[in-house]
Amino acid sequence: MNLFLRSQLGFKSSTSYPIMLLAKTSAQPIEVLTIETFYEYISKVKNMHNHRLLKQALKVGCKL
Repeated sequence: MNLFLRSQLGFKSSTSYPIMLLAKTSAQPIEVLTIETFYEYISKVKNMHNHRLLKQALKVGCKL
């Protein structure tokens, strides 16, 4: 399957499959998506009311 996709998309057989997919789909690497998701979550927690357990845990964790 990988060889078929490589030949159809015009990549050399030595091109790694993940790199090929990123190049053709303009997708972001998983590390970037993970960091973005993390910051969105932290932002959401910071906007919570102070009585929420997650907000309290974040405050304690930031003090460490």
